[in-house]
Amino acid sequence: MRGYQLFELTTNPTRLERAKSYVYEALASRKLRPEIDCIFDFKDIAKAHDYMEQGTQIGKVLVRI
Repeated sequence: MRGYQLFELTTNPTRLERAKSYVYEALASRKLRPEIDCIFDFKDIAKAHDYMEQGTQIGKVLVRI
């Protein structure tokens, strides 16, 4: 496993294109999927914020508009 710094990719046009292609293809093939922890309705935005402040979520916290 190798980590990358943002500027390693964004300042090199060739690497940036390769990175974008990789991510787009992985999303399209569903090899890469965001992990969703929970979904809040917009009217519960304060609850969503409180939940995020707890720092216990595993994945993304979504707000449905």
